[in-house]
Amino acid sequence: MSAEAATPHSRLCFVRSGSTEPLRLYSKKYKRVSDFPVGSTTAIPNDPTNERRALILLQAKGLITLKPDAGFEASTPCRIRSSPKAESRPTRK
Repeated sequence: MSAEAATPHSRLCFVRSGSTEPLRLYSKKYKRVSDFPVGSTTAIPNDPTNERRALILLQAKGLITLKPDAGFEASTPCRIRSSPKAESRPTRK
């Protein structure tokens, strides 16, 4: 977005900054991510922004591996290369 805003005839302008709330993993059964058994199921939010954030968090914790071309914008369940410990499913409303 900043690249688009930098173009000479852009109609985008900065209004105000926002905050990003922390995203965490919660479990009633397991105290550490390393305790998750192989094949466990992980719920992820079903809205696009938080779904992407959740997938990046799961990758950072070693539960899944995203394909190399899956940056923030391209991070979707379809971009999961492997999930050695967890099967990720979007949550339902």
